[in-house]
Amino acid sequence: MGKEKHIREEAFYHFIWQHKLYRKNNLKTVDGLPIEVIHPGLLNHNAGPDFFNAKIKINNVLWAGNVEIHCDSADWNRHQHQHDKNYDNVILHVVGYYSVPVKNSHGNTIPTLVLDIPTTIFERYDSLLQEKQTIACHHILSEIDPLFLINFSDRLVSERLQRKSTLIEQILLQTNGDWETVFFQLLCRNFGFGTNADAFERLGKSLSYKIIAKHRDNILQIEALFFGQAGFLEEEIEDSYYQELQKEYHFLKTKYTLSPLEKHLWKFLRLRPVNFPTIRLAQLAYLLHKNEGLLHKILKLGANSVKELFNIKTSQYWETHYHFGQLSELKKKRLGKTSANTILVNTVAPILFCYGKRKDDIILCEEATTILEMIPAERNHIINKWQEQGFLAENAYDTQAQIQLYNEYCLHKKCLHCDIGKHFLSLQQ
Repeated sequence: MGKEKHIREEAFYHFIWQHKLYRKNNLKTVDGLPIEVIHPGLLNHNAGPDFFNAKIKINNVLWAGNVEIHCDSADWNRHQHQHDKNYDNVILHVVGYYSVPVKNSHGNTIPTLVLDIPTTIFERYDSLLQEKQTIACHHILSEIDPLFLINFSDRLVSERLQRKSTLIEQILLQTNGDWETVFFQLLCRNFGFGTNADAFERLGKSLSYKIIAKHRDNILQIEALFFGQAGFLEEEIEDSYYQELQKEYHFLKTKYTLSPLEKHLWKFLRLRPVNFPTIRLAQLAYLLHKNEGLLHKILKLGANSVKELFNIKTSQYWETHYHFGQLSELKKKRLGKTSANTILVNTVAPILFCYGKRKDDIILCEEATTILEMIPAERNHIINKWQEQGFLAENAYDTQAQIQLYNEYCLHKKCLHCDIGKHFLSLQQ
């Protein structure tokens, strides 16, 4: 193979070797010994040789062992494998370009195979890398079998739930395995709906869920804790309800040694009034006031019933206010369907999936995906991009798959790890 076709990306050669996309006729080592690949081995994602337990016939002798792959044979020495005993059981060195022979730590020469890759595969791969659109494979999407995409979506949704589970596991470690606290902190963050997510997360971490649970029966005390911790009760305002909250919070602050956040952390600019953080805090307070052991309830209820838990409103004061001390037109400020669905997608489904995995409860894991399937498709700039390519989404299950595909594969040009990219590169010549 000419050097002009040499690609300096090892993952490309891993892919070619694993899926046997090289020309298989008349395979020979650089020394002219005939090769027959019985089994390419299993891809190793950890330290050590790239493929384990391969079976290769070299000059009619069957070898079982590991395969190491490099872009250039000189990479063997650059990586210091010639001194590493972990590479002594390598039976074949597979490369994209051959420049120097290589040896193991015993001084034995490692047989080397230069992959003979069809030009069309190089051209296809190069077209993906050079594509300026983020969705590099946009030109072939209409040709993909819908059943293929459905199967890929299942994998993507599982990956996305697993990714969110990893974040939940981290909080679980920080809270000594307290699932209710984990859920409370996750719920707080997602009640920020992007714009105020960081402030809500800080609020959730500054306020023990156990304190909330102790005062759950009293909505005044719950709101005092939330608004006080959020830094909204530090001013002097001529408003009787505000003053009640302020008095209650000063008592609770002393009792539990609380330190409030700074009010400037909360963003109001460019938000519709119904999305103001004051309203979201009031809705969150009402949700916890009405539901003792909210996570316990969610774990026991089916997907349909869980949705009803988030059909919530605010206390009476907030029906005529958006800010403390400023009267507004009467309006019941219920958590909208879109907002409730966002909470279900980003909080409830992941916690069910993670809890189910931890407890080896497949039913809970299935409930997580059922929730996604029963929620309408999300709307954002990522989903719009897929729609432009003809990828229509029926529900949140589909949109979560699209978000995962875009964020984890398309943005990073990880076409070699994407089923669509693999399909494109593997097409018959």
